[in-house]
Amino acid sequence: MKYYITSYLLGIVTHSLWFDIDYTKVIAVVFFLVLVCSLFSFKSILRCVLCALFFLFGIYLFHLKLPDTLSLADVVDTKVQIQGKVVSEYIDQVNFKQFVVDIGDSERILVRTNSLAYVEYGDTLLLSGKLMLPESFETDSDRIFNYPMYLQKDNIFYLLSYTSILDIQTKELSLKDRFIRRLYENKELLIERANMRLPQPHAGLLAGILYGKKGSMNAEIDEQFRAVGLTHIVVLSGYNVSLVIQLFLIVLGFLPIRLRSTLAFLGIITFALLVGAGPTVVRASIMASLLVLSGLVHREYDVIRALIFAGVIMVSLNPYILLFDISFQLSFLATFSLIYVSPLIERYFQIVPNILEFRSSLVATISAQIFVLPLIFYQIGEFSVISIVVNTIVLFAVPFAMLFGAISSILSPGFILEICIFITFVFLEYIVKLVSYFSRYPLVHIPPFHISVLILIYLILFFVLYVKSDKV
Repeated sequence: MKYYITSYLLGIVTHSLWFDIDYTKVIAVVFFLVLVCSLFSFKSILRCVLCALFFLFGIYLFHLKLPDTLSLADVVDTKVQIQGKVVSEYIDQVNFKQFVVDIGDSERILVRTNSLAYVEYGDTLLLSGKLMLPESFETDSDRIFNYPMYLQKDNIFYLLSYTSILDIQTKELSLKDRFIRRLYENKELLIERANMRLPQPHAGLLAGILYGKKGSMNAEIDEQFRAVGLTHIVVLSGYNVSLVIQLFLIVLGFLPIRLRSTLAFLGIITFALLVGAGPTVVRASIMASLLVLSGLVHREYDVIRALIFAGVIMVSLNPYILLFDISFQLSFLATFSLIYVSPLIERYFQIVPNILEFRSSLVATISAQIFVLPLIFYQIGEFSVISIVVNTIVLFAVPFAMLFGAISSILSPGFILEICIFITFVFLEYIVKLVSYFSRYPLVHIPPFHISVLILIYLILFFVLYVKSDKV
């Protein structure tokens, strides 16, 4: 089965890299290779044919997701009036507000406006602004960020800038829209309570790590977190969720395995609903659930099969995420590392004291970094020389900050609330002070390198992991 899954994913990758693919030539080349392989080993011809069919199916699936035509292509770079339904959160950025509207036919627009009007999920808006197509751009680390494909994975094909909101209508919403709207309303209420009960930047940090609120801290604090390699805890990601759930399982280690896993699984569901259950959070929660499963079955092989199965399902539902969603990539790699690598390297750190779960945090951090770092080098090109140290001494505080922060956002005024607020503040202050101190160390900038180098690095890592697993 692994050959067929690999062939299927290679088909998706092939079409992701070459959009204007000639399907006739691809089919001819694939079956020519099958014929050549059959000459060397006739017994394997069936496997070769099946691999070819899975490869072609991957190409076909990606082709189905490509838009036939863009309905607004003729009015790009002009000022337009458009009606659409809000299908995302209303996010406050530094210089503008941002949300996504659906205009029908599976086409969405990312709207940026300075309007003071407040919109909610499900509202129907009449908008006026300049319609543009997103463009790739060069990052500070000399990488080319494929912004169009990053947005297209969420069916967003246009940008509407300098937007005026001419009219807001709240039509009858479906049950699904009412449910999602209520989730976002509850989330904003909890963030507002956190802002009232905690000072800045602590409230902003809690809004980022617990509720996935973008732009919740000022630029200076954001830069400090980036300088120490801790951006992943400020912007909610699968990498963040995987590490947090791993540490929760460690902290709850005194409980029976089934009770511990049940509490962790319920916590994942509650967490996903609490932060709005967007696509990124759902994917991260699925990955985190596999960590819980690994604790239940005590068999890495079974869990890795479940992880691969979950990954294939998610890629099948949205083929764009395989190459164009770094959050999914980090989720998958971090979860894989925490399940598979942690048990292999833990024995090398027995000499390290486990006071305040320091050793467990160190093992989890290093395990995740082993498979995550090559991708970060390739995609982002920046690396903090002290990121492992900072992650180790900071990450153990994140689950406690999230736990008591959530309680502090929910409880009504009273003595217990004051205690929870104080505990939350202590853990957040600990994180903020350490980040501020270590942010003085410079980032290492990795020159851009070819994707073939990245593939070679991962082949070596998987080979070493295979050899080490056989020896355990």
